[in-house]
Amino acid sequence: MCVTTASGEDGWANLATVGQLMRKQQPDFDSRNWGYAKLSDLVRAAELFLIETRPTGGLQVQNKKKNGD
Repeated sequence: MCVTTASGEDGWANLATVGQLMRKQQPDFDSRNWGYAKLSDLVRAAELFLIETRPTGGLQVQNKKKNGD
C-alpha cells in the first residue's frame, strides 16, 4: 500500500519515501526482523516490485501487478 501511496502518476515511487511511509504506519517495522539489512534488500527478495536505479541516485519501485492484474 505504501508504494501506491508514494507513487507518482507514472506508478513509480522513491524507495526512501516508501520507507518513511512504512515507519509512520508501522513504527516497529524493521527489515532486519525479516533477515535483511536494508529495506532495498527486502524489496528485491519479495519479487513483488519492479526496481530501477535512477541516474540521480536512489531506487524507484513499482508494483508488478497493477489494478489487480
